[in-house]
Amino acid sequence: MRCQKCQHENAEGEIFCEECDHQLGRSYVPERRTPPMILVIIAVALGAIAIVFGVLIDIGWYVPIGTGAVGLLLGTYTLSIVRLTPMDDKRVPMAMTITAILLSMIGFIMGFSMY
Repeated sequence: MRCQKCQHENAEGEIFCEECDHQLGRSYVPERRTPPMILVIIAVALGAIAIVFGVLIDIGWYVPIGTGAVGLLLGTYTLSIVRLTPMDDKRVPMAMTITAILLSMIGFIMGFSMY
């Protein structure tokens, strides 16, 4: 019996695939993941917004700090996602992710300088 997940040909009567341990006889639906480039673009946008909020002094110090903190968290998470996702060329997403982290960091620091 052929495995739906890895296409390995298994002996008749097997319950699980010998290669990937997928239960034979069940259809395989691959996981849907958020494409890494969407996360990269959101992280860059958050970093840019943190800097814009850091320049606008009358908006309050907590807004660039909060936006920068969220941008930093998403940027570092996205960095891991880009590193682990199989891609042909990772240079552009990595550069954009590092830019997002730097922008978020600058906005975060600008918020503290307003405090």
